[in-house]
Amino acid sequence: MTQTSSFSALGISPEILEAIEVLGFDTPSSIQEQAIPAAISGADIVGLSHTGSGKTLAFAIPALECIEPEERCVQVLALCPTRELAVQICREVDKLALFMDGVSAVPIYGVASFRPQLDALRGGDARTRHGSDGVGGIKAGRTPHADSG
Repeated sequence: MTQTSSFSALGISPEILEAIEVLGFDTPSSIQEQAIPAAISGADIVGLSHTGSGKTLAFAIPALECIEPEERCVQVLALCPTRELAVQICREVDKLALFMDGVSAVPIYGVASFRPQLDALRGGDARTRHGSDGVGGIKAGRTPHADSG
């Protein structure tokens, strides 16, 4: 497959394209170029690529594209093998969702107090949760700044 010259050719929304630009990415990697359009179109995909090749963006961008921000519920769930990877993916999703009002990610994992994690989900401040030993995902709802109650 011939490499695309930019992310804009992949059918990505302006909000996510703006975040990609802020993050400093110019050209999609091979895994991103192949996976993003297919996943956005609704196809099931399986991707295999080396560490550092852009797999997180390859699945996170299409996941964010399917979010309905007005729906205040968890809309994407990503399972991760480790707590560290769940936290890392949440950070990357939050960066990609920078210009998507009310969309954020919350890591959910074991061996930690569940109350703050549950409060984050109930408060509507996450549309994605990523977790290990169980759960991870993306949720639409109020951001922590939008509602102090």
